[in-house]
Amino acid sequence: MNKEDIDDLIIRFLSDQATAEEVDWLNGWRKENTDNETYFRNIEEIWFSSLAKDAQKLFTRTDVNEAYQQFCRNTKSNRYFSLRSLIKYAAAVVVVLLMMFGTYKVGENRLLIEEQFVRIEAPSGAKTNVTLPDGTKVCLNAGSYISYSPRFGIKEREVSICGEAYFDVAHNENVPFLVKSETMQVKVLGTKFDFRDYPSDENAMVTLSEGKVNFTNLLAEGDSFIMLPSDQVILNKEEKSVLKKRVVSQEAIQWKENCLHFDEEPMRDVLNAIERSYNVDIVLQTNSLDTLKFYGSFKTDEQTIDDVMEVLSTTQKMKYNIEGRKVTIN
Repeated sequence: MNKEDIDDLIIRFLSDQATAEEVDWLNGWRKENTDNETYFRNIEEIWFSSLAKDAQKLFTRTDVNEAYQQFCRNTKSNRYFSLRSLIKYAAAVVVVLLMMFGTYKVGENRLLIEEQFVRIEAPSGAKTNVTLPDGTKVCLNAGSYISYSPRFGIKEREVSICGEAYFDVAHNENVPFLVKSETMQVKVLGTKFDFRDYPSDENAMVTLSEGKVNFTNLLAEGDSFIMLPSDQVILNKEEKSVLKKRVVSQEAIQWKENCLHFDEEPMRDVLNAIERSYNVDIVLQTNSLDTLKFYGSFKTDEQTIDDVMEVLSTTQKMKYNIEGRKVTIN
């Protein structure tokens, strides 16, 4: 595969259009040497940072051509690779921005913002890093997104999240930082913590690395308390109850280093995490896993989906079949 074909494949992967065979080939290519992995990360960073930077400019009437040109300028500034394919896909990026942030009005070539917010997303099979306007650093896990308003950092610092992210919050004692999902919220001044709440998971979770935060269970009125470093809160969505325990906080954020770590977690949540990390569709044809929990770790940059399923089939005594990007468990 030549250089231009590799560029095209990386962009198809980042835009969630690659086939299972292409994803497997790309993962193998990335493992061949550090130069390949660096090359991939450079394109990934430009791809997502371009989305984020362009999006933040689209809060007033904004010229779509200008957004396109900005994307081209961002990509051309990187000296590691030719970007024919990135520029070819730039129009698709603009379309994504239009879908996310407003309505394109034919004939005017302008963008009218209906819902004023920035949305930054990490697709299945990939992670992304972003720095918010206040200097807060966020690492988004696969299959996650965050959103915030254009007023962010001025009178408020509120971020909505669906999925998982690690936050290194810039300190500002005058403007607290608020992270909120459908089920829980965390309020801080400046600290480091992992926040996880995927809609399909049985449990939501917050793990505190540094500082102090105020945790609120949005499913139960009056359920709010202070968390200290190494505290982990697990929210059972069905029961609307929380469990607070002491943990090794670094274990909760191993996903940042391409490691999925599970500490007696429900098998359905484990399979959901594998589905997101490997960008596959897992179909359950059995209810035998409903009561099972799993403890263990997988290196997503070293172990293929076949390796992972083989381990699970041995430890959990289940059968599986893989066809392309579809994994069937029975």
